[in-house]
Amino acid sequence: MACCMSRAWPDAPAVPTNLERYELGQGYSLPAYHLILGGYANLQAQDIEELPAKVNLQDFSLFINWTPLDRWQFFSEVELNDAFGYEGGGFTTRHADVDVERLYVDYTATDALSLRLGKFLTPVGRWNELHAAPLEWTVSRPLVTEELFAHKLTGLMIHGTRLISGNEFDYSLFGDASRELDPDQVDSEDTGPNVLPSRNFDNAFGLNLRYHFWDDSLQVGVSYLNSRVNGLEARKHLFDADLLWTHRDVEVSGEVSYRISESRQAGDEWGGFLQGVVPIYGRIYGVARAEIFDSAEVNRTVHIGSLGIAYRPRPSLVYKFEYRLSDSSEGVAPEGWLGSIALLF
Repeated sequence: MACCMSRAWPDAPAVPTNLERYELGQGYSLPAYHLILGGYANLQAQDIEELPAKVNLQDFSLFINWTPLDRWQFFSEVELNDAFGYEGGGFTTRHADVDVERLYVDYTATDALSLRLGKFLTPVGRWNELHAAPLEWTVSRPLVTEELFAHKLTGLMIHGTRLISGNEFDYSLFGDASRELDPDQVDSEDTGPNVLPSRNFDNAFGLNLRYHFWDDSLQVGVSYLNSRVNGLEARKHLFDADLLWTHRDVEVSGEVSYRISESRQAGDEWGGFLQGVVPIYGRIYGVARAEIFDSAEVNRTVHIGSLGIAYRPRPSLVYKFEYRLSDSSEGVAPEGWLGSIALLF
């Protein structure tokens, strides 16, 4: 289930027990160089309102994990977006783009204290740090995890895990200075009619706390983010809470967020989702998600429902089909179907 897979490759891949044997989803180990190489691919198809039907290689990411010393880890992820696609009756590569998703160094002083410096995923909520398509149950992301904050930051994070009453307590304290440290990231998405200003930080700071109950069958997390985003004058204050409950092959997850703007003209935004995953037969799962999102951009509340099926023949490979319903007429979350084949390697 996703609670187990979230600890796989995309953040800190574990070295395989047998370094000479490659296992799909665990990366390829080069012990002589202290390297593990891996990544994921996501082939996606969609036919949704207001957009042409298409099939495209949505993501192709390569991971490099280097541990030259016991306490030091260097990690990078380079992603090729929209490498090629089929739409409008022909193949195209005009949307192809290369992005450095992550590039950081970790120093682990103890299990309870690590320092991270560089570019990494914003630790708000739980969904954003899952990141890789093979670890998710649906093709689309909930709007509340998509629109309210930048998915990546460049700066410093202090993080770790402590035991409290026999259960794990995870914490992250972070600060972002993308304007000074990563000007290319800030400016690269700053133009174009479909770009939201909330996609890039100028600067930010915040925290993420997570407690694991009942032998990790229940996780509850809270986050706070104070940020200034590229293209907007007012600072934003984001409050977020999430949960994940698993029992055998059943999973329930959810998240709620509220973002307050210091500018009265900008308006506040809020939203949330609740998602359930149940086994249907063998490794075939049914997925249902309900969302609500109050957007300041369209000045109304949007309701979204998603029904899907996921076939996971192995933990690193998943076939997904999803149909999305929406009452939005502004293109925030258009109705239609989506499908994908996602592989972690």
